[in-house]
Amino acid sequence: MTGTTARRASSAPFLLAMSVLLVEAVLAAEVLAFTGLDEEAYRRPDDPSFFLVQMPAIFCFGLPFAAVGALVALLVTVAGEWLGRRFTGREVWWWLPVPAAVAAAVPVAAGYEMLRFAFGLTPGEAVACWLLVTLGLSVAALVAHLAGGQLSLGRRPKWQGRVYGGGALVSALIFALGTAVYATGLVGLYRPPHLGEAGVTGIWTSNGKGTLRLEKDGTARAAGAPLDTWRGDTHHEGCVGEGTWRYESAEDTEETWDQKLHVSIGDCWYGPWRVSGTEAEPKLVYEVGDPDSPDWFVLTR
Repeated sequence: MTGTTARRASSAPFLLAMSVLLVEAVLAAEVLAFTGLDEEAYRRPDDPSFFLVQMPAIFCFGLPFAAVGALVALLVTVAGEWLGRRFTGREVWWWLPVPAAVAAAVPVAAGYEMLRFAFGLTPGEAVACWLLVTLGLSVAALVAHLAGGQLSLGRRPKWQGRVYGGGALVSALIFALGTAVYATGLVGLYRPPHLGEAGVTGIWTSNGKGTLRLEKDGTARAAGAPLDTWRGDTHHEGCVGEGTWRYESAEDTEETWDQKLHVSIGDCWYGPWRVSGTEAEPKLVYEVGDPDSPDWFVLTR
């Protein structure tokens, strides 16, 4: 090999590990796009096909993280190979998950409090994250380990095409399976209940902190109903008073995501309330805060 060729070959384990991590990130994002579509939500989830639009962004913004992850995967490879030589007398792949599990525990433990506060991450979900990160690092380390074995034999590993080709195949299978599961009704898509004006009328409460009474004649009465938002320079923390309400339904009553409840009481609730919950336990929800990570006020019967 020439000097340039040798340098390119020696970087093969790093580049392959980086490619594996990028493919894993895309596949994880695709699985998340299909996950939870059957669970109650306060706003319409993105269509899983939108994932196809996001894929280039995942690659672009994921490159720095994949590079760092590839370095960690190489350290995992070195540690796993040492453990193999130390305890079995030879380098064997099944030792790689051990240092991978240790390396995966660091970011999960470091970010647990932040994720718990921001997204309500439970200990069980944190363990699941740790296992998934361990698996991802283990696969990347295994590929780097195999590439290193090829280099030791004087061969240049050329597996980039296989990594991306295999990733594209798995991605297509995930998309087909996820689409089929929901299209056939094997798993039902969540939709808010259709309330209509009659269903909206009545008294709504928020854990005893306030009430919103919607009368049949269109009168709305609020007593300490929760509010925490800004309108101009005024910070509102609660609403008390009388006003009007108006229910807006989609032309197609099956499109229950488009239901809106407009309540006008002073400067409160400048945006519409939405419908969520179930037929047995309907909810009115109001979004505040960052649109990417909003807080919600929830009213129930």
